[in-house]
Amino acid sequence: VEVFNEEVRDLLSDSLDGVFIDYDQQGNPRLAGLNQVSCSSISEVLACLDTGQSLHRHQGLDILSSTQPRAHTLFSLKLSQSSLAEDGSHVLRTSTLQFCDLAPSDCLTGPTGAINLGLLSLGNVVSALGDPRRNVNYVPYQDSLLTRLLAPALGGDSVTFLVCTVSGLDRDREETLNTLTLAERAA
Repeated sequence: VEVFNEEVRDLLSDSLDGVFIDYDQQGNPRLAGLNQVSCSSISEVLACLDTGQSLHRHQGLDILSSTQPRAHTLFSLKLSQSSLAEDGSHVLRTSTLQFCDLAPSDCLTGPTGAINLGLLSLGNVVSALGDPRRNVNYVPYQDSLLTRLLAPALGGDSVTFLVCTVSGLDRDREETLNTLTLAERAA
């Protein structure tokens, strides 16, 4: 899915409508109206990823590169494994991997300020979760669509890895510092 200006779009669908945030019985956010594709091999998963990356991405012109993503992109992969227990009963284990490619913060001015809201909210959530000195009773997941969608991956019993891509170029200095600041707050 793509999160752009606090709206969600299904990157595997030709339709621009029909996706909305809903909550399961435990109160966890989920997206309703999405295309879900069952895959049985890595090549099928990669084909879905390629399809989503090539269709409908909000892109804008950059000074040096012709296209740079201007929206946050989330790719969820639900893994299921069925096995037999010693007593002969079936055991189903599931796990969800969520990959999030954040839009660069330096391109977020003017009408795309809602993306900036998502990044600001994500920084606030990371700070609330990562700094034990703050003694925070409230984590502001509800402040943006991005943080509501990432809430299950950021809190609870989830294991979260943050991979940051930075640049040594002088023109990318501010973006690199912002990225490293977020990473430091998450550590």
